[in-house]
Amino acid sequence: MLNLIIKDIKNILYDKKTLAIILIMPIVLMSILGAALKGVFSEEDNDNDIQVYEVAIVKEYNYELELDKYKGIFESGFLGDFKGDFDVEGIDPEKIFFEEFMENKEIKEILNYTIVDKETGEQLLKENKASAIIFLPRNFVYDALISLTTPGRNTVAIEIVKNSEKQFSADMVEMIIGRFSEAMNANIAKKTVLINSIIGNGFEQEQIDKFTKLIQDQTTEKVNIAVREVTGEDSLTSFQYYSVAIMTMFLLYAASIGGKALIEEKNEFTLQRLEVSGSTIAKIAMSNFFRIISIAIIQSIIMIVFSSVAISVLWGDVKTVLVAMLCSAFAVGGLGVLVSVLTLVTDRYYIANIFEFGIVNLMALVGGSFIPVEILPKALQKINFIAINGSAINIYLNGMKYRPMEENMRYILLLIGMGVLFILCAGIALKASKKRRVIA
Repeated sequence: MLNLIIKDIKNILYDKKTLAIILIMPIVLMSILGAALKGVFSEEDNDNDIQVYEVAIVKEYNYELELDKYKGIFESGFLGDFKGDFDVEGIDPEKIFFEEFMENKEIKEILNYTIVDKETGEQLLKENKASAIIFLPRNFVYDALISLTTPGRNTVAIEIVKNSEKQFSADMVEMIIGRFSEAMNANIAKKTVLINSIIGNGFEQEQIDKFTKLIQDQTTEKVNIAVREVTGEDSLTSFQYYSVAIMTMFLLYAASIGGKALIEEKNEFTLQRLEVSGSTIAKIAMSNFFRIISIAIIQSIIMIVFSSVAISVLWGDVKTVLVAMLCSAFAVGGLGVLVSVLTLVTDRYYIANIFEFGIVNLMALVGGSFIPVEILPKALQKINFIAINGSAINIYLNGMKYRPMEENMRYILLLIGMGVLFILCAGIALKASKKRRVIA
C-alpha cells in the first residue's frame, strides 16, 4: 500500500500540467481576486441588488421627555418672555432619521430595519438574522434639536454594532449611517430660523450669550458614530477571504485529478499489472484515496505559506488551520475515490468530466469560493454547508477570528461524515461491479 501511495504521488509531482492546475493557478487567482475585490470587504460604495439586508434599531431615548427638556430651555426664563411655542415638526430628528432617511427609496432597496429592544437586537445578531444593530442613544432627540435649532452643537453619539458573520452588509450599514451625519449637518442651517427669531424679538446680546453658554455642551456639528463588532473581532480582509476561498476550491480539483487516475491506469495497462502482482482493486482505490489526501495537504501547505509570505495573510489559530486542512483533505479524498471508482466501473471518462466541469463549479459557487456567501440568494446561503469547500471555508474563517473550536464542530463532523459516506459508496460500487462480472 505504501509503495502504491509513493508511486502515485511521484506521478503527480512529475506532471507539470497537473502541478500548474493545483498550485500555480490558485496562487495567481487568490492574489488577483484579493486585490480586485477589496471593495467587498471595505467601506467603499458597492452596488448590490441581490437582496435586502436586515438591520435592528434600538431607540434608547425617550422622545416625549427629551422634547419637553428641549422646550424647557425656552421656558426657563433665560430668554425673557419667550414661552417655547417653537414648532419642531419640520426639524424633528426622529422624523429625519426614520421617515426621510431610513424610508428613503434607495436605502429601502438595500436595508430593511426593525425597531426592537436591546435584548431582542442582540439575539437577532446572535442568530445571524441581522447584519447590525443601530443604537440611537439617550438624548438623541434633545441633542439633535440643540444642534439643529440653536447656537449650541451637542454630540449625537450613534453606535453601530456589526455582525462579523455578515461583513459585507455590516460594512454597508456603517457606510449608510455615516451618510446620516451629512443629512444632519445639512439641516443645521435651519438653526438660523430660531436665532433670527430671538434677535427679532429684541433680546439683548447678553441674554443670547447666556443662552448659548447654557446649552453648548460640545463644539462639534457632526453626528458621532461609534462602530464595533458584535464579538470584538477584527474584520477579515479580501486577501484573507479569497486565500481561503480559492484554496478550498482547488482542493476539489485534486479530487477531479484523482477521479481519472484508475481509468487512466487501466488504459495504460498499469492497473492490470498491479492486479497480477497481487494488488486488489480495493487496495489500489485506497492508495488513490491517500494520494488525493496527500495532494490536498501539499496544496494547502504551499498556498498557506505563499499567502502568509507574499500577501501577508494572517491565518489565525494554528490548531484550527490544521484541523481544517486535515478534515477538508479527508472529505476531498473520499469524493475523489468515489469519482475514480464510478469512472472505472462504468469505463466512461464522462463521469470524471461531469464532476470536473460541473459539480466542482457548482460546489465552488454554493460554498462561497467565487463570491462571499452572504451576497448569494438566501436559498443558496442555507445549503452552503453541503459543499466541501463551504464547510472548510467556515472552519478556516473561524480560525482567522480565533473562535473556539466548539463553533467548528458542526463543519468538522460534516466533512468527516462526507468523507466516510463517499468511501462507503465507492466500496458499494466496487462490490456491485464484481458481482456483475461474476454473473457475466
